Amino acid sequence: MDLEKMTFPSTWRKVSFLRLFLPLISGMLLEYYIPSGIVFLLLVFFISFIALILFNCISFQKTLRVNWICGIVFQVLFIFFGRMIMHLHQDRPITQSEYNAKTNKNYLFIRVIIDPVQRKTSIKCLARIRWLVKDQTCHYQDEKVLIYFKNNPISRHVHSNSWIITDKILQPIENFKAFDFDYKKYCRLRRIYSQLYLKENEYSIVEHAETKSVLSILDSTRK
Repeated sequence: MDLEKMTFPSTWRKVSFLRLFLPLISGMLLEYYIPSGIVFLLLVFFISFIALILFNCISFQKTLRVNWICGIVFQVLFIFFGRMIMHLHQDRPITQSEYNAKTNKNYLFIRVIIDPVQRKTSIKCLARIRWLVKDQTCHYQDEKVLIYFKNNPISRHVHSNSWIITDKILQPIENFKAFDFDYKKYCRLRRIYSQLYLKENEYSIVEHAETKSVLSILDSTRK
C-alpha cells in the first residue's frame, strides 16, 4: 500500500468533537432568534454535504492544499444541521399558528401531557396540540397549550395521554389582574403561548391506542 496514503491525515480525523459541537449549537441559536424556511435550510445542507463529499474524493485537494475550504464546508454543514433540528422542534407561537384563524371551523386534536389538577370550578392540565383539521386537510402541529375543563362528568375521565378533539379557538395567555406576578412571561419561558376553556359540549374524548416506539419515547422527553 502506498505510504503517502497511509500517512495523509483525512479531514474526518482533523475535526474534533468541539469543532462539531460549537457550530451545531450556533446553528440552533441562530434558528431560534432568526428563523428560516425549511426549504432554504435543506438546500444549503445538501449543497454543503455534496461539496464535502467532492472535496474528500477529488485528489486535487492534496496538491492545491485547500483543506481549509473543506473545513469551512464542514462547519456550514453542522450549522445548518443544528438549524434544522431547532426548526423541527421549535414550538410555534399563537400569532404564527394556522389554527388561530376565525373564518372556518377547524378541529384540533390535542394530547394531554400530564394528569389534570383539580381546581375550585375547573380542571387544569397541560397538553400539546398534535393535529389540525382545516379545509378537509390534516396538518401536523406541535404547540403546548393550557386547558381548563369545566367540572362535569366527562372531565373526570381526562387523564395523562388522553386525546381531545375540539373546535374552540385558542386564546392568548393573559396576566391575572389581581396579582403582580407576570404569568404571561412565566408561560412564555415554558414555551406555552395559548390556552383553552372547554365546557361539557365543546370537546370530546377520543379513544386512542397507545403504541410504544422510538419516536414516541423520544417525544416524551420533551414534556
